[in-house]
Amino acid sequence: MREKFRHLIDIGLCLFCFFLPLSISAANLGWGLLFIGVAGVCFVSRQFPSLRSPLEKPLSLYLAVSFLAALFGESPPISFQRFHSEISKVWLFYLFSAAFTLSPNPPLHRWLGLGFLISAGVGILQVLSLHAPGTIAHALQEAGRYRF
Repeated sequence: MREKFRHLIDIGLCLFCFFLPLSISAANLGWGLLFIGVAGVCFVSRQFPSLRSPLEKPLSLYLAVSFLAALFGESPPISFQRFHSEISKVWLFYLFSAAFTLSPNPPLHRWLGLGFLISAGVGILQVLSLHAPGTIAHALQEAGRYRF
């Protein structure tokens, strides 16, 4: 039974990583399966992995600064309506930490790393092409003028 939940973790990770740059709802389906897999492994084994990491202080600081910015911002009610997205980012970090701890699969992790790299590249190219047309061509043209 535990192996079935580990396979569900792997499937959820793959779905999340594949659909992240394409569809938010499909990526949410991926992390939903990931959550079910992590909860299932924890329920079957009757233990939860320790998720202590060096990032706890920076993540706490991030949430504290986000909270203060929402509290003292220009429009606190609107800021607090969107504050859940900041908590969601930290929650997803801990969900992925638990998933990688409970389902150690190094070949899959390498492919996921490559997928995240490609997703980040696609996202950067989308932003550059949508918000500043010609930016890439201009940057390459300017880079050609200088010798490194």
